[in-house]
Amino acid sequence: MTGVSGITKKFSINRDGYKSVYNAKKANKLLPNNPPSLDTLAAAYAETGDFKSSIKLLQKAINLVNENFKEYLKPLKENLTSYKQNKPWRE
Repeated sequence: MTGVSGITKKFSINRDGYKSVYNAKKANKLLPNNPPSLDTLAAAYAETGDFKSSIKLLQKAINLVNENFKEYLKPLKENLTSYKQNKPWRE
């Protein structure tokens, strides 16, 4: 997880989910269909309480995992479990 504005940090005074969604959307335009980028956007949506979007994005990211991103598969699945429980992911 690359994180945006510290939203995944357990203790963060800079946590702003809406700003993070904005920034992560911009990053996803530059790196479409990139599992780490989708993971970051999913984390931002989860921070705003939009777990439906988070789940959808992580399922897409998991489906896109290939040899270049195989090390992301386990963390993506862990994050998906968290979002299905309506909990934002924390490091």
